[in-house]
This record gives sequence, structure tokens and C-alpha cells, in this order.
Amino acid sequence: MESDLCIELESCDKRSDLEIMHDEKWNGEHEADIIAGTVKARGPRTEWFTLHGENAGNRGVYLGQNPEGIFDEPTESIWNSHAYQIGASWGGIRVHKRDVILGAEIIGTDNAPWQDNDSEWRKAWSYEKDSRLWVTTPHSRRYLELRLSETPKFTPDISPFTSQYGKLVMTCVAGNPRWYEQDYTYELIVRDGEVAYVPVWNPTDTRVWLKWVLQNRPGAIYSLPDFSFGSNRFGAAALHERRMVPLPKLVAADGIVRVDTDEDAEQVTADGGTQIWMRMFGCSFLYPIPPYTGTEKDPVQLPVAVKGADGECEIQARLQRSWSRPWGLQ
Repeated sequence: MESDLCIELESCDKRSDLEIMHDEKWNGEHEADIIAGTVKARGPRTEWFTLHGENAGNRGVYLGQNPEGIFDEPTESIWNSHAYQIGASWGGIRVHKRDVILGAEIIGTDNAPWQDNDSEWRKAWSYEKDSRLWVTTPHSRRYLELRLSETPKFTPDISPFTSQYGKLVMTCVAGNPRWYEQDYTYELIVRDGEVAYVPVWNPTDTRVWLKWVLQNRPGAIYSLPDFSFGSNRFGAAALHERRMVPLPKLVAADGIVRVDTDEDAEQVTADGGTQIWMRMFGCSFLYPIPPYTGTEKDPVQLPVAVKGADGECEIQARLQRSWSRPWGLQ
């Protein structure tokens, strides 16, 4: 059934840089109320177009035939050989950016002529900001962030103002080729001197790097898990089987502390703007959660500890799960 698959476009953020700056300042000033749920954070201002499935064409735009580049992510294996080697040795894989070509069939509707629908569709895209292509099936809802990489192609046979129809070919690029679902979050309270556990599992075909949001209690020293999960990438699979990473002792100026264990990210940051990462003295997080680790019914229990805190500490764990395809692979 066509309704089993829905494809939507969420436009790029239409706020100006000045509006974004003001919104971020407002969010910071009202952070306590936002966390408490009494006010809503100010975020991106976007518009939606349903391109395929139920309610398709709600803005006069339909997905054209033969879209390219939205299925498996572009991957190649790396093979190395020395001068006299027979054959080659496998050296890993390289995942490239994703090039996407989408056809947009644009028509006039009861409440808007073709040219207005065409204009709104074009305004949904940018060369500098990402839009999101959402794919929903009965078992998943995922998005791909992409932006224009070339001028859209438009070659009408007759005047679209007469026919009230035009096909626009969008050539796009996704710098990050992965499809994402909404973050899984888990919140807990840890008392001083105690250990609590966070249930995590990775149902995807890609690795997941844990993220943490930590309440600031001056004097608190958090210890976060960095288990190897059997990976011998640093030659220490057994040694790091239950590795814990202690964070620096927090000071009031740090504010809320955020941890992103991704090896390519700035791993430890403080909302207060302090250079907390310098107090890590080179200690970093090393390991992601491998694909297909744990299940919802049988998750991996990761320990979290805190000492030196005067009272309870609130912690949030976040898993940003990604997939190489827009559906399946669970």
C-alpha cells in the first residue's frame, strides 16, 4: 500500500543568523524553565512538504520517479599491497558523502498557482543550510540531512504558467550520509558515592557514540563508562573491557557539562565556557557501541558513578542512532 511509505521534506531553518543568535541567548536565559517543561525552547523555523504517501502533494509538490542516492550509503573497501605481494590485504572501508538527485513534480493547487508552489519549494532549500528528507514506514522514521550542491535543473517543454506544471531536478549532497532517527534518551539520578546503571542498546548497522548531559555540582567528579565491547582497535580489548573515564572536578563556573564520546568531536564541553577539556590532561573516550549490541529487552547496563557531590546529580544519556539505509536493518 502506498500509505505504508511516506516521504516528506522538512525545509532548512528559515531564521536569519541574528534570529538564531537571539533565540540561543533566550534559551540560555530560560534554561531552567525549559528543562522543567514550563516553556518551550526556541528552535529552527521550518516548513513541511509531503512528497509521497498519504497526503502527498499537500503543497503541490510530488516526488518524481527514479530518485538517486537515497538508499545504501556510498561505501568502498580499501585494499593495500606492497611491491611484490600476491593480491592485496584488506585495509578497512571508506564511507563517502552521499550525492542525491531528486525530481520534484510541481503543480498548481486549489489554493495556490504553480508559480507559488514552485517558489515555496525552492525556498525550502539552501546551499549553506541542511534540509531534512524524512522517510516513514510502519517500523521506522528516519531523516537524512542534505543541501543543494548544484543549481536545480528546470527545462520545461511549454510554459509552466500555462500548463501549471513543472519538473525541477534537485542535485543535493549529504555530507553525513547516515539516516538518523530521533535520539534515544535516558535520565537518572545518582547520589554521591553511589553507582547507577544506564540501559543501552544499539539496534543499528552502524556504531553509536554515547552522549551525556551532566548536572553541575561543584566538587563533583563523574566517572563515565568507555567499555571496549571486545574491540581491539587500541590493542587493549581485555584491559578496557570495563574502562571508566573520570571527569575533572567540577567548579561552579563550568555550568552544565556535556560529553560527546565521538572521537571526531570536542568530547567534553562546559556551558559556562570554561576550558574543561584542558583539565582532562589528554584522557579521552575511545570506544563506540558496536552495531547490534544488546536489545530493548536485554540491554547492556553501563555504570555511572559520582563522588564529591553535595547531594544528588541528574544525568542524561543520549544515543544518536544512525543507519546506512532509510528503512530496515533492525
